[in-house]
Amino acid sequence: MTNSVNNNSNLPATLAALGITNKQAASAAGTDQNSVNQNTFLELMVAQLKNQDPTQPMQSGEFLTQIAQFSSVQSLNQLQSAFTTLASSLQSSQALQASTLVGRHVLIANEHIVTDGTAQPVTMDMPAGTSQARLSIYDGAGQLVRQIAVGPQEQGLQTIAWDGKNAQGTAVAAGQYRIKGEALVNGTVQALATYVKAPVESVTLPGNGQTLTLNLTGYGSTQLDAVKQVL
Repeated sequence: MTNSVNNNSNLPATLAALGITNKQAASAAGTDQNSVNQNTFLELMVAQLKNQDPTQPMQSGEFLTQIAQFSSVQSLNQLQSAFTTLASSLQSSQALQASTLVGRHVLIANEHIVTDGTAQPVTMDMPAGTSQARLSIYDGAGQLVRQIAVGPQEQGLQTIAWDGKNAQGTAVAAGQYRIKGEALVNGTVQALATYVKAPVESVTLPGNGQTLTLNLTGYGSTQLDAVKQVL
């Protein structure tokens, strides 16, 4: 008498009825035990139909449910594979794009500016209705080195040039200085985001769980998506 598998049996019971151990099934599945390929599924389905109890045949609803479950898993696996391929392509494209930035300058948000004693531009994000704007530069000791005031400004990114000199007109020492942007809007002083021009020295390609970064001369590293503009 043949072994029977009733309509309430699951995959382990089906394997047992066919004389297949869990170890054998795992070995046949290979290293990816979260997926069952189409051929394996069809073989098990046919075996289940052949060995079902004639007095309790598999109902059409159960049969369709098993097929639907397999189709769902197969579709999810295919979708995951497609997303993995897409992510890999996007990462390669991003790396290629970033490599072309080496030797160029980018605009990044920063509260400090690095100078060699020559003129340096500082960009500020002006709000609508700016009647006056002011850029303040401080040394490492927190002392005010220079303050530059300008009149009405249009909304958006506007650049103020610092000539690299202090209030007495003397070139400052090379190094890092803190910058502070402010705007007068409808009689109220507002703090502004400041951006500096930084040279791209090299690009670090991402590894597992990492993001692509730009290595900037004098400003350390920053992520590619933190770049405001490419100059």
